[in-house]
Amino acid sequence: MTRTSTWLVVPQPRPEASHRLVCFPHAGGGPNFYRSWGRLLNSSVELQIVHYPGRENRLTDALVSDPDALVHDVATALAETERPAVSTVFFGHSMGALLAHEVSRALETTGFPMGNRLILSACTPPDPASQSASGTEPATLRSDAEILAAVRGREGTPTAVLQDADLRAMLLPILRNDYLLVDLCRRRPAKPARAAITALGGDRDDTADPAGLSRWARFTAGDFDLRIFPGGHFYLASRQRELMELLNERTLR
Repeated sequence: MTRTSTWLVVPQPRPEASHRLVCFPHAGGGPNFYRSWGRLLNSSVELQIVHYPGRENRLTDALVSDPDALVHDVATALAETERPAVSTVFFGHSMGALLAHEVSRALETTGFPMGNRLILSACTPPDPASQSASGTEPATLRSDAEILAAVRGREGTPTAVLQDADLRAMLLPILRNDYLLVDLCRRRPAKPARAAITALGGDRDDTADPAGLSRWARFTAGDFDLRIFPGGHFYLASRQRELMELLNERTLR
C-alpha cells in the first residue's frame, strides 16, 4: 500500500511498483505540471510529485524560502513513505534539480536506500564563485517586472496567466520565494552524491547549455551521462515521448 504525505502527490498509486520516480517541480511550479506522467511511465514505476507549500492544494501553507528547511521536510516525507524493496529515483527540473540533488545528499547521510540515479534537467550545478561574479540581483531585490521578464523568457508559463492581473498577483510571491531559494542554493558549494547523474537539457536553453550541464559530472561518485533534446528551457513539454522513454529506461536500469 502506498503511504501518502502532504509533501507528496501520487496521481496513480501503484502498490506493486518496484520503483518510484519522485519529481521536483521548477520555480513557480507544482504537481499539476507532472500529473499526466503517471499513465506514461512503466507499470513498475509509481510517480510521486513533491508538493511545495504555498501553491495548488497547499495555497494556504506558508512558503518556504530556507533551502535547509525545505530539504529537511522533503527528505523526512520521503523517508516516512519508504516501502521495502522499492527503489527511489529523483527527477528535478530547473530549481527542482538543485533541490533533488540536495535532498539526495541529505538522505544519503541517514542511510536511506536511495536508488542509483539522479535525473537533473535544465539546470547547471551550483558555482558560488561564478554566482558572486555574475552581478545578478538577489530575488528579493528584483522588481516584479524583472521577475516576470525572466519567467517569460523561459516560456514555461502560459501568456494568459501572466496577463491576468489576479493570477499574476497570486504567482509573483511564489516566484519571488522560489527564485530566492535558487539564489541561496547557488551561493553555497555542493557536495557530490553517491548516485549516478543523468543531466538533461534543451539545445536552445541559454540558462543551461551542454557545457554547463556537463559540470554535474563533478557532483557524483557514480557515472554521468548527458542528453540534449531539441527545445528551450521547457523542452520537456514538446519532447514528452522521448523524455518518457528515457525516464523509464533510467529509472528501471
